[in-house]
Order: sequence, then C-alpha cells, then structure tokens
Amino acid sequence: MTSDDDEDLSGFEEFIEEFEPEIQEKKKKGKNKFNSEINSYIDDEKKRLSKLSEFFHSKMKNADQYQQSSDLISKQKSFNRVCRERLNKRFQEEDSDFQKNLKQLFENHFKELN
Repeated sequence: MTSDDDEDLSGFEEFIEEFEPEIQEKKKKGKNKFNSEINSYIDDEKKRLSKLSEFFHSKMKNADQYQQSSDLISKQKSFNRVCRERLNKRFQEEDSDFQKNLKQLFENHFKELN
C-alpha cells in the first residue's frame, strides 16, 4: 500500500467514526423495536393460549358431567341396522337394478368358453 492509500483509509476511518454513534443508535432502536414486537407477539400468544385452555377445560367438564356418547352410539347403531335391512330387501328383489347389473356383469365377464 502506498502512503496515498493510507491517507485515504485514515480519512475514511475518521468519516466513519463521526457517524458511528448515529449508526449504533439506529441499531439499538431497530433492536428495541424488534424486541418490543417479539414481546407483544409473545404476550398475545400467551393470552390466546390461556383463553383456549379455559375454553377446553370448561367444555371437558361439561362433557364429563353430561355424557351423550352411549346414547348417540346406540342411535347410530339402530339407524345403521335399519339402513342395512332396507338395502338388503332392495338388493334381493329380482327386478332390482342391482340384480340386473350383477347379472349383466357375470354374463359379460364370466361366459363359458366354447
């Protein structure tokens, strides 16, 4: 390096040193703003989670006190049984669409080979 380069560098260093406190302040402000945003996000998230926790705990207490699952299961089983019986009756009729389609399927795909 030549002496001109050294002089240029020292001049540049002096220039940077003059603005260094301002740069540091801007960095601090940026960090403080970022930290405050993170803190507010964390606080909001904490509130949201605590509300969800309260909501589910109240629902669980109600579900434990007033269980409906056994009644609902028995109703669904009886509904399924009725539907199954109706379907079986319709499938067993000779002129039902199911029987016709089944017959056509067997005739087309399982013919005897001569």
